[in-house]
Amino acid sequence: MGGGELSSEADDTCYDREVAELIESLTGLGLTEHEAKILGALMEASPASASWLAKRTGIPRSSAYTTLDGLVAKGLVGTSYRNEVKQFTAGGHEALMDMLEREHQAAERRLEAGRALREAFEAGASDVNVPRIVFFEGVQGLQRVYLSMLREARSAGPMRIIRDEFVWQPGWAFVHSDEWRAKVGRLKARSGLETRLLVNGSPEERGRTDDYARRRATAVRFLPASTRVERFAGYVLDDVVSLLSFDDRALVGVRMANRRLAEGVGALFDAVWAASTPAE
Repeated sequence: MGGGELSSEADDTCYDREVAELIESLTGLGLTEHEAKILGALMEASPASASWLAKRTGIPRSSAYTTLDGLVAKGLVGTSYRNEVKQFTAGGHEALMDMLEREHQAAERRLEAGRALREAFEAGASDVNVPRIVFFEGVQGLQRVYLSMLREARSAGPMRIIRDEFVWQPGWAFVHSDEWRAKVGRLKARSGLETRLLVNGSPEERGRTDDYARRRATAVRFLPASTRVERFAGYVLDDVVSLLSFDDRALVGVRMANRRLAEGVGALFDAVWAASTPAE
């Protein structure tokens, strides 16, 4: 095999990798795989017919037409005619940014509409004697429950947390990422929340005092040795109590919304807090 053939093969490999990366990027922006493939083909050669695009991408012709209609509706593809055959043209980067901006504005409107429904949801379960209970499992379940507590916080006050060292395990690395801390920080700042964190007085936790000291609006205390917790975490905020445990390596938990329950658990927390040692 000659040098030219080697170069051509390398070029093809590089091209295929670039196409795959482009498709991955476009799907990451919300396009379907078919939409990403067809738009990528049009970025390579425009204008083009639907039949050529179907062959180029390996998408069935009927699906190609449906996909093209969707891309036209999103403003990402334009149309024209050549010899009475409909042709399609990629709209360019500006068209992509216009679509993303429209989607961003639509998402903002949905968020505002969702916030406006808060009172309606709360009024639907206003009886403090009837707890609203949600069971959850796994890391993602806890993420959703934790963030929902912050989003639904009604007023400034403490979020009480008692837990063991589970957050320092590899599977919980996301808790220490800049993205997660920024998200939690924004939610806490919006409601003026502070955190009161009770942890075991273990060597691992005592070695984290510098990290805790850097956290905004967070007070940390070490539990007395007689009240050490294992494979357990509890959260109290407003009228919501969330408890979880790790049984046989499985995370299971329950979220309960009940004012009197939250007040009782909060009082127990405060009693243990008063008997605990500040982390310094």
